[in-house]
Amino acid sequence: MGKINKIVALKIIAIGLLPSLFLSGCHTNGHYSSKIDVSKYQKAIESREDITKKNALESMALYERLYARNTSDKTIAVKYAKSLRKSGYPKQAITILSPLVNLKTNVDIETLLEYVAAAIEAGEFSKANTALGKILDKKNKKTLPPRVSHYKALLLSAEGKHKDAEKYYRKALDGWNGNPVIVMNNLSLNLAEQGKFKEALEGLKQARDISNNNDLIDGNMALIQELRTKLASKTN
Repeated sequence: MGKINKIVALKIIAIGLLPSLFLSGCHTNGHYSSKIDVSKYQKAIESREDITKKNALESMALYERLYARNTSDKTIAVKYAKSLRKSGYPKQAITILSPLVNLKTNVDIETLLEYVAAAIEAGEFSKANTALGKILDKKNKKTLPPRVSHYKALLLSAEGKHKDAEKYYRKALDGWNGNPVIVMNNLSLNLAEQGKFKEALEGLKQARDISNNNDLIDGNMALIQELRTKLASKTN
């Protein structure tokens, strides 16, 4: 695996290398056997509807309590898994979502996508590919969210299939809603992996203009510039 491939594994996919954490809310016992009225937590839930890196730990604490008392509630399970993943615990997120994903009945796309995201971050690429395949097998492929293409590109990148991955990165970028920096960053690293250094750096410069994490972008720009310089010196 080359330097850019390591970036794919470590920065793009953002694998959580934190130590395993036993979360009491992951399993039910006698103490948590009775359900609670979720409506009492409605304000807290609404304030954490959009789970981000900044509020992930708070969200995890909330959804851990809710999940422990409502293990059959799919919405809470997916939110809990997402907060776990964004807090750096993707393997625990997989544990929460596995019963839902393994159901023989039709599994909704959002549940599958969250499972794929957790599996990618945990480095469980086989599990991610299997779940993603369930999404791609669905009939209405034209209505699939851009994240599907992005995750497919990440998995192809992890396999070293950079040319194929580029197509999916571009497809994801074309339909992306919200801040596209993560896709622009990943596409640029993909281009660098193919030796398209100029285009890669131009893409990162564009991403930098709208990024909230310039340290990551600057680091990747420096890495690509270093690789281009080394390659040029070898050919001279």
